[in-house]
Amino acid sequence: LISLIATDHFAPTVLARDNLLREGVPAAQIFVTGNTVVDAFQWVQAQLTGSAGATALATPPLSTATVTLLQQQQQLGQKLILFTMHRRESWGANTEQVFTAVRQIAQEFPMVSFLYPLHPNPLFKTLVQQLQLTSYRNIILLPTLAYHELIYVLSQVQYVLTDSGGLQEEAAVLGKPVLVFRDETDRPESVQARLAQLVGTSVATVTAGLRALLRQQILTQVNPSQLYGTGHSAQQIVTILARELGLPEAVPNLPLTSHRSLTESNQL
Repeated sequence: LISLIATDHFAPTVLARDNLLREGVPAAQIFVTGNTVVDAFQWVQAQLTGSAGATALATPPLSTATVTLLQQQQQLGQKLILFTMHRRESWGANTEQVFTAVRQIAQEFPMVSFLYPLHPNPLFKTLVQQLQLTSYRNIILLPTLAYHELIYVLSQVQYVLTDSGGLQEEAAVLGKPVLVFRDETDRPESVQARLAQLVGTSVATVTAGLRALLRQQILTQVNPSQLYGTGHSAQQIVTILARELGLPEAVPNLPLTSHRSLTESNQL
């Protein structure tokens, strides 16, 4: 509905731009800028590492318990997997099957630890208790994580299991392989780049995907990806809007000459 009345469209990827073109949006109104989620990710990562990109707007300190837990797991030589599930379409039987599959793989691969930030929805807590997931030493429940804590955990793990769209993008920034508990994804770029694989929600398909992942038969870890942007999406969007509104460029030192040159120079 919003795109029908929008003047400018800031597409995160070329695929997204092509979808807009197929919907009849004029090419002159579409700008491939990358996704602002990458800007946010890199900003938080800079705060956590104290790198040159850090600003005075610091994130809260990390939970000491979470940091210590990950260090202990790493010292034990465990492979770490970040595991999240929350989508409404996953509720009920789908979640139960995925949890059952994770429990089965945890038994088969004792040197792999699944880190599950407990979602605040009580349905998930109830299912965790019913399936006795906490009785497995390598299925570790974490408290609900703030965004900067999630990014820290993501940076420490080898693999990601999720039904989250945003986490597929954030994992791509670090080159982390992802198994997606869905039959379709709104981030097909990750699947096309072989950074992610759809495994559905059945016990059979999830266990098969996990076995293949852990035996490195699919989706090996790669270098950090610019699939969803370079971290300058917000700067580009602000510059375009300033020009559209006849305002001075709000972000200096960003060489832009025309709508067309901006679009063509950012074929992500």
